[in-house]
Amino acid sequence: MYVTIDNNEIFYSTGKRDIVEGQPNIIFVHGVSLDSTTWTLYTRYYARRGYNVYTFDLPGHGHSQGDPSASMQEKGAWVAKFMDALDIPSAIVVGHSMGGLIAIETAIQFPDKVEKLALLGVALPMPVTPVFLEAAKNGDQLAIDMFVLFGYDFAAQLGGNPVSGISMLNTGLRIVERQKEGVMHAGLNVCNEYTPEQSRLDQIQCPVTLVIGRDDVMTPYKRALQLADNLPNSRVLDIPNCGHMLIIEKPEDVHVRLLDAVKN
Repeated sequence: MYVTIDNNEIFYSTGKRDIVEGQPNIIFVHGVSLDSTTWTLYTRYYARRGYNVYTFDLPGHGHSQGDPSASMQEKGAWVAKFMDALDIPSAIVVGHSMGGLIAIETAIQFPDKVEKLALLGVALPMPVTPVFLEAAKNGDQLAIDMFVLFGYDFAAQLGGNPVSGISMLNTGLRIVERQKEGVMHAGLNVCNEYTPEQSRLDQIQCPVTLVIGRDDVMTPYKRALQLADNLPNSRVLDIPNCGHMLIIEKPEDVHVRLLDAVKN
């Protein structure tokens, strides 16, 4: 399905279920160089259990038109525009990586629209190495290789997937490779530059749950704990032997912790 926001056609999904008035709303926001398909397991689950589910391809990603290089503040405001376009008064917002930073910004700017935050693989700051940024800027294959090297725990790189016959690494690679030129650099750059002041983080009053892989090198566990300390109403649920791409690496572990975050 598509909705028009800022004169751009934006692709979104409701987990293949109709929206039902009065049900709680939950929005899933994807990370750098990813798209709405990364949330398929989760959106289908919640859509069949009494939730109105929404996930989308961010501007410039997947099937959506628009500028992928907007600032984090603009991206946060864009989520609010999406909610207004579909008459979503408020929602639980779940974000992975850059999507988590976008969710934070939405909660800062529009506290009445965000009931809870679930942040997967998120820390602040979220610096990106200059070599990674430069490779992404030049469209170098090295950037995709580094995405895999940094994104997955070592055990995941050896192969093996909870879903038999499917490669975790190749799944992630294909999603990244099919994105438009410049999308990876735009996302990495906006994450690298995002450093909100503590006074802005203090404005987030809704419950926040951080779900973090203990072996995440993109958003290290210790830095995620520091973020939790800087948020007024937060907690951390970790996943052992797991890296940054936790929604692909450990889908069932993420599912259990996300249930906790949504219901509690």
